[in-house]
Amino acid sequence: MLLKANEIVNILGGRGLAEEQFPAQDIRAVELKYIRAEFGDAFYQALLQNAGGVYDGFLATFVKPALAYGVYLQVFDRIMYEISSRGVFQLGGKDASAAPSSERLAMKANIADTLGTLLDAMREEVASQKTAGNPLYTIATTSTATSEAEVIMISNPKRNVWL
Repeated sequence: MLLKANEIVNILGGRGLAEEQFPAQDIRAVELKYIRAEFGDAFYQALLQNAGGVYDGFLATFVKPALAYGVYLQVFDRIMYEISSRGVFQLGGKDASAAPSSERLAMKANIADTLGTLLDAMREEVASQKTAGNPLYTIATTSTATSEAEVIMISNPKRNVWL
């Protein structure tokens, strides 16, 4: 995987976030959704292998921050709720109250906006490197998507709602 749960917690820097809130299967799903779908399997595999650390700067500056917000968006609702054999329960704490659904939607939209900005920066960097003829980036394909929502639609055509 390109990103570990502890890196997500460090990148997001959120109060109360814990590694166990970011399962490996969600990280992998987000990698496939945003990296492999956007730039193709060959580039995704090259990033995974990162032979000799040639992509370290690109991963740290562009890929990992985008993936962290993508995973956060993926698990956002599960962080606030607990699903058990007895049903779905909203988590609460002493001296805390649950945010209204409108505030949760606004926060989720903010996360999605940050994700979109980071994905755009990553796309621009890959395009710039390809234009400059950097051989490490020439294997990256270019998606026809123009936004993170379109990337989601490409990777999962059954989905018709962004949030």
